Amino acid sequence: MLVEFIEAPAAAAAPGQDPAPALPAAPEDGALLRQLDEELRHTRRQLQDTIEQAEASSGEMRIFIEEMQTTIEELHAGAEELERGRDTLLSNKRELEADNAELRRRAAESAKAHDDLANLVASSGVATIFLDRDMRILRYTPRIADFFNVLPTDIGRPLLHITNRLDCPRLAEDAAEVFGTLQAMEREVRSKDGHDYIVRVHPYRTTTDRIEGAVMSFFDITGRRAAEDALRASEARLSSVFDSLPLGACVMAADGVMLMSNRAMHRYLPTGIMPSRDRERGGRWRAWHADGRPLDMADFPGARALRGERVVPGIEMLYRQDDGREIWTQVASAPVSDDTGRYTGEAVVVIADIDALKRTEATLRENEDRLRNLIGSLALALWEADANGMIVEDSPSWRAYTGQTREAWLGEGWLDAVHPEDREQAGRQWREAVARRGVVDAVFRLSRPEGGWRRTRVRAEPLFNVDGSVRKWVGMNVDVGAGMAGGAPAPAVAESLQPDRSQGCDDEP
Repeated sequence: MLVEFIEAPAAAAAPGQDPAPALPAAPEDGALLRQLDEELRHTRRQLQDTIEQAEASSGEMRIFIEEMQTTIEELHAGAEELERGRDTLLSNKRELEADNAELRRRAAESAKAHDDLANLVASSGVATIFLDRDMRILRYTPRIADFFNVLPTDIGRPLLHITNRLDCPRLAEDAAEVFGTLQAMEREVRSKDGHDYIVRVHPYRTTTDRIEGAVMSFFDITGRRAAEDALRASEARLSSVFDSLPLGACVMAADGVMLMSNRAMHRYLPTGIMPSRDRERGGRWRAWHADGRPLDMADFPGARALRGERVVPGIEMLYRQDDGREIWTQVASAPVSDDTGRYTGEAVVVIADIDALKRTEATLRENEDRLRNLIGSLALALWEADANGMIVEDSPSWRAYTGQTREAWLGEGWLDAVHPEDREQAGRQWREAVARRGVVDAVFRLSRPEGGWRRTRVRAEPLFNVDGSVRKWVGMNVDVGAGMAGGAPAPAVAESLQPDRSQGCDDEP
């Protein structure tokens, strides 16, 4: 508290009054005045010191206030920085929470993948063992117990210390080589119980591409080995049969070169190249179209098969051998397709030697022509029918004898030339013979162009294919007498046409 004493001025005399007369000072009042004056001077000094201290304190206060303002500003800046840091921390917190959620999700996925992988490995039945770089056991699947005498307590033990049931004493040492080569190892081994296995050892690579160990897996190939042995035996039998075929057979590549063939095929293609691609020997092969035009090499069966065409049963071709003699062959071909039916670009070619058959057919045709001429000189009519007994080819001798036109004679029109009284029986005998595929030997009357009827004897037999089916029927009619009556034919002629029973002939072919 600051106390200040101020001297009051002397009171002025009221108007109309005389100023009061000064009283003489008493001695005790002088001492009091001196004491008061001393106290006053002391108080003034204290007041001056206090004022100076107050001014100094005020200056210090101003400095402190300025410092405080600076501090407040710094605090404000720090608060703002703290606010920004808080925002950053909140942002980092949110990022961390998102990262934690992602890590939890990945951890769950990893756990699920681990469970799936463990169940997959366990359910696959594949014997697998995981090893570290020191060939110590890390983990294994249950099936590995079929090969190694492992127990759950063997985790961490070296594989070399574990006995096995394999006939391969250096398996563990060989598996350790993958750490030096960094390449997978594969080997076939046999167990002591006679089963065959493939052992595959792969380096165990981490996500950072570091080799932390090895994975050894065992695959049972006993069935495959048995199938391979059976396949080799089958291929050997097939090759033997293939080589023993009397036909030349081969498989051609897209460029016309033989991929495989039997021995008989080298007789026709010693260079291993199909004729349409072989400039040196292609001219040895000749073939013709149905109209007699020479067949171009581009239309040979092998070339057509390489274009995807089937040439079955084949084309008859004339082949000139090294000795200059020409032989007849039949060449068939077909494109090769895979199991999906897609053309592979290869072709199968088969060549058969039909020279003897071809020349035999020519001889038979000559003999048949001679026989026709011989019989034609004796018979009134020669004719042919198809396997069903229908007339499909013209017979000039029949038309000349009966006067029928070609159109009237075809099919079953020949019955119109039979006498009405004989027609039903003749048709029935013919249909029964066709049904039982037997010989026809009958007598009936036929019309004549000039009028009237002539008694004839018909003889017809079936000709058979190789498979036993009827190829066609051939027959002839012989004049055995005149007249409309139903008398017997001339004895001499009838007896000459009867089957020779002494030779075992009957009505069956």
